[in-house]
Formats: sequence, C-alpha cells, structure tokens
Amino acid sequence: VNEGHVDEEHAEEGHVEGHVLVILDSDHKAAVVLEELRHYSQFVTVGSYCIVEDTRLDRMWHDDVPGPLSAVKQFIRDNNNKFVIDRSKEEMIFTQHPQGYLKRIAM
Repeated sequence: VNEGHVDEEHAEEGHVEGHVLVILDSDHKAAVVLEELRHYSQFVTVGSYCIVEDTRLDRMWHDDVPGPLSAVKQFIRDNNNKFVIDRSKEEMIFTQHPQGYLKRIAM
C-alpha cells in the first residue's frame, strides 16, 4: 500500500504457490481496506487466511467513520462463495480483530 492506495505493480506480480496468508493493517478506513481486500485476497490460497486487523475500530467509530469491519462485511457479501469469516480464531475472551479472520474456501 502506498499512501493509502494499493500498489498495482505489486498486487499483480503473478501467480503464487504454496500456503499464502495475507495480513492487512494499514489505513483503517473502510474504502481503503475494501480496496486492499479486493487486490490482495487473490493471493490467499484455499484453506489459508486474509486477516483484517483492528476490526474493533468500527465499534469505537460507530457510523461516523466506517472502518475495517464494514469493509469485511462488504467483501464477504461480494465474495461469499470464496471466503468465510472464521470465528473459531476468536477463542480468547478479547480480540482486536473480531470477524477479521477470513478463510478462503474456494478459488
């Protein structure tokens, strides 16, 4: 990400093999996170994760500033056949990333 925008050159460098996990933790505005999800989720392999950090911010910001969780929900609506929210990764009492563990289930 460069200045809050996805770096197209790096997002399209080619096919990847093996297990790939992506962690998103940059600008936390929903529009930026959704753009990152759309570009970088393509690299996540089936059975692996795209982790969106700090989704708890939506609870703090409320409707004033849509945050990472808003982006996650939109992304899941748009890609419901490829990713699911994996709540099993939230076993601890507290997490900074509620609903932020997105498991790829299909290509």
